[in-house]
Amino acid sequence: MSVLEKLLEKKPIKDTEFEVRENLLKFMYLWTFGIAGIIGMLMIFAPAWSMEVLLLPPQDSIMYGVLGSLWMAFGLVGLLGFFVDPVKYVPILMVQFTYKVIWYIAVVLPVAITAGLQFHAILMVIVFATYVVGDIFAIPFKYLFQK
Repeated sequence: MSVLEKLLEKKPIKDTEFEVRENLLKFMYLWTFGIAGIIGMLMIFAPAWSMEVLLLPPQDSIMYGVLGSLWMAFGLVGLLGFFVDPVKYVPILMVQFTYKVIWYIAVVLPVAITAGLQFHAILMVIVFATYVVGDIFAIPFKYLFQK
């Protein structure tokens, strides 16, 4: 069985008639910790250095700290999803998916049309796309909306 087949393999959700791609859920939780969690920690504990490494223009320290805190929280809760119960922590992926889709529609699209995207924004668009696509396949939408 290939890695992709293993990620997409469906397993029954305990005590329900629904199925979940548990391995993909776990991968998305690790991906959230590895990218959002670590970048969030860097934004909180080394803001100037993280702006330099991420090629970001100067940021308002309060708003930058809010975003860093949010991403760090996603990463830490993602660890709970990985280690405790992947299905129980699906709402964290749902919130992450939702805010990224809103960001694409309300922020990226208008900026891309009017001013064009800078390099750091293009990088974020690409990284965020991995979350959106992964979440589409990982989140058990039927289970969430039937309950």
